[in-house]
Amino acid sequence: MPVKKFRIVKGEWSTFLKDFNRQNQCRMFDLMEGENSNASGAVFLGIVYEPNANKIEIYAGDANPAEPGRLVHAVESPRAVYLVRDDDLPDPLVGLNIQGPPGSPMVSLQFHAVSAQDVMTQWTTGIAHSLYLMRDMREGDELQDWFEAERIIKKALEGFVD
Repeated sequence: MPVKKFRIVKGEWSTFLKDFNRQNQCRMFDLMEGENSNASGAVFLGIVYEPNANKIEIYAGDANPAEPGRLVHAVESPRAVYLVRDDDLPDPLVGLNIQGPPGSPMVSLQFHAVSAQDVMTQWTTGIAHSLYLMRDMREGDELQDWFEAERIIKKALEGFVD
């Protein structure tokens, strides 16, 4: 069966995106703007629709403990949001497409077939390592670094599903 796109009604974008974020956080993704890659192999944090500013922002995880999330792309004046599925795959959710103003390229978020748990472990390791480096590589607090990395990630994720 071919890939299918389902258009999301604009009045439902905010609610849809919070549910989408909740179900897909910590998945690995690529972000394309037309043919250009804006992010490759990034950790998906969430997508936010800001109706007053009329824009959609896409965020990815980062190994920087001070800013574990970063804006990777903003679509000004979005016109359409499409859920992309392929029901022949074990995980049928392929990603999301966002159409901006006329003449602008389609923005595509495409998920990788990597488990969210594996991605979460890699991201936690990256932040824990950054914390270790910030402590001047002193031995003995690795477990504390890991727990602090988990706390930082949990706080970063919460903002996209509240």
